Amino acid sequence: MSSIQNINSSHGNGNEAIVYKTYKVRYLGLFTIVFLNIASGFIWLTYSSVTEAAQAYLNCTSTFINLTSMLYFVAFVIMAPLAGWMFEAQGIRRSLLFGSLLQLIGAWLRYFSNWVESTPEHPGGRLALTMIGHIIAALSQPFFLSLPAKFAATWFSDKSRTTA
Repeated sequence: MSSIQNINSSHGNGNEAIVYKTYKVRYLGLFTIVFLNIASGFIWLTYSSVTEAAQAYLNCTSTFINLTSMLYFVAFVIMAPLAGWMFEAQGIRRSLLFGSLLQLIGAWLRYFSNWVESTPEHPGGRLALTMIGHIIAALSQPFFLSLPAKFAATWFSDKSRTTA
């Protein structure tokens, strides 16, 4: 079983045939992008689905809980141009690593906020650390949502691109 598949494609005047090679490892990259999108969605919607429990845990109003979801939209608008530039200038691998690092830092900050004391009289610490982590994780989302089309165009043949 070969790990390389040859793809013939003609460009230009039709007389020349360019042979592209596709590798089985492309499916690992595709799985990684899908997994990172799922992880990003989990972080994004963690508090929105359990608003009342999150309000009690973070000692805040529903406005802050709704803000956690809206931050992702704002972050996407801000970071999408940077993500697009990074795909072209630094490549897919470095872009994914950078986005993964942002998501990891944001998730860890949110996790560490569990050990910050939060009471109705002094609610600030846990909420602040959670929001900082959430913002950092939100900045990573464009690196995962904007990448599938570029990845499919780079790593998959014309015939298998729509499947990817």
